[in-house]
Amino acid sequence: MIKKAGFETDREKLKEFGIKQLTKNSRGIHGRGGTYKADVIGLYSLPIPFTYPMLLVGEAKYHKGKVTIAEARQFLGVYTDISQYPRINTKSKQWKYSEMFKETRLNYVPVMFSANGFQRNPQALLYTHGIYFISYENSPIFGAIKKRLESLLKQIDISKVQDQDMSVMYKAKSIAEIKIIGAQAKRPGFDKAIAKLLELYKITNSYIAMLDNTLMLHILSKTRLRRPSQNVIECYPELIKDNFILLRYSTKKRSRKLGGFSIPSQFLEQYVKNAIRQQKPVFKELVIYKNHEGKLFPIYLKFSEEGRNNIIKTIIQIHQKANTVKI
Repeated sequence: MIKKAGFETDREKLKEFGIKQLTKNSRGIHGRGGTYKADVIGLYSLPIPFTYPMLLVGEAKYHKGKVTIAEARQFLGVYTDISQYPRINTKSKQWKYSEMFKETRLNYVPVMFSANGFQRNPQALLYTHGIYFISYENSPIFGAIKKRLESLLKQIDISKVQDQDMSVMYKAKSIAEIKIIGAQAKRPGFDKAIAKLLELYKITNSYIAMLDNTLMLHILSKTRLRRPSQNVIECYPELIKDNFILLRYSTKKRSRKLGGFSIPSQFLEQYVKNAIRQQKPVFKELVIYKNHEGKLFPIYLKFSEEGRNNIIKTIIQIHQKANTVKI
């Protein structure tokens, strides 16, 4: 999904670009004092003035609970070590300046992904240290992917997976590579399960977006966005299940679905409360970056007044009710 959104994830191509920080391990990356097995590493395709090329270093949490403060602290330590990797040997006057060009200088972008959201304290910790957090809680498309992935896993007899097959699964760059595990480990429904998962993955589009020039989001959609134009697209946002926002292609509530994104519930509540206190507009605009033939183009969306007002009103009502019940 990250590759679809415009990130280069092929390690050989990253090394050709001059990123020598990667280890020989299929997921490894060097830090200043250790190495780390990253779940996601990708170089962003969009060049930005006064910014070095952006290397995403991601941690993905796929468990039933929300991300805890301990998990957030651990990733903070990892990111700190990785981001301090660049160095120059100042003891050598002869080679000091030439060392600047031995490796590509990068801006490191730390992101934590969670299938089921984040607890309140980890959100504060990550936000304070400039670590982005992406939640897929209540996302219908991610929920469908998750369901099909779990169905596939049930069709693999782990006890019969040989060591070499386990290594292949661990190093797999795509879901399709899992097909090559030995026949003895495949249950009768394996081929059907993986075909369904790959079919869903194929029709799912992935976009990185920015809300109100503040929050980074990951939008999943079954709709392929049109080629970017200079016009601002008006859309209707709708709040679904407390913290998932569905976007529609026009200002009408029943128009075609464009896609959607999740924001952790507590963060969403504070985001709205703070905007009200500061009389600052929120849910005004969204910039989606579309990957087209290896290049990224911004698509500007403006939220309808009716839709954004309904979202703000609903969020306030939900949390007022929750606080009343708690008391």
